[in-house]
Amino acid sequence: MFSNFLYFLVALVIYTTSELFDTVKIFDYSVVFDSLLISGLFVFICHFVFKRLEKKASRNPYGNIDHLINIYISRLSVLALVIFAVNIYGFKLTFLFSGIKIFDAVPTFEAIIFLGLFLLYLIIIWNAAYGVQKQYFAGNVSKKNFIISNVSFSLPALLPWFFLSIVADILRLLPWQPLNGLLQTPAGEIGYIALFLVAISIFGPVLIKKLWNCKPLEPGLPRDRIETVCQKAGLNYSNILKWELFGGTMITAGVMGLVGRFRYILVTPA
Repeated sequence: MFSNFLYFLVALVIYTTSELFDTVKIFDYSVVFDSLLISGLFVFICHFVFKRLEKKASRNPYGNIDHLINIYISRLSVLALVIFAVNIYGFKLTFLFSGIKIFDAVPTFEAIIFLGLFLLYLIIIWNAAYGVQKQYFAGNVSKKNFIISNVSFSLPALLPWFFLSIVADILRLLPWQPLNGLLQTPAGEIGYIALFLVAISIFGPVLIKKLWNCKPLEPGLPRDRIETVCQKAGLNYSNILKWELFGGTMITAGVMGLVGRFRYILVTPA
């Protein structure tokens, strides 16, 4: 699952580097059909791969199937990146929205649409994988919960970029020229990015815990033990949260946050 962070960051790099292209004078709308065609082929490949794996699992359920699921998800995710790059670099779909005022004024909206396209490719993979993956969960996890868990776990990788971009777009729309002039200088850009990254690293966990729908861990022996360990280690934290990852069936834990007041201990019910 942690590899999803990397996939989203690569997709973001692919999209942002599309700005290096020369502007297309006349957009060829036929490439939209080509994009839909290769996307449809991708859907077929995903379902074919996991249907075949599901048949293999029915014959030999203990044949390292869980490991194969992760391998196929990784390979198909890389294929999704390739198709996404073809859409951006080959078909130049970013020029589809050229000249539309709202996208010219707030470029972040266009970026969200195209990163949403890549997210759609990943959802196609997770949807196809669920049929065989559900056999190896410790509990009952619905397809909806499986997909939502994957999506919510991946999105925090884009939070710094999103807030950095949307605030920059808003500042550009402000009529205060001295501020706009400062932000267009190298020193202004570096200072703005540095200040924003510090703010995100401190306050980001507050947003992430809401995105992951984390709730305070109920009083009891597990919480008492965690509190005792943290007290002995001198670890300051805001709260101990229950992390319902994949319906709480995954066994994992983590610490999120740099500053004690905004630091959270995450544990799954399993």
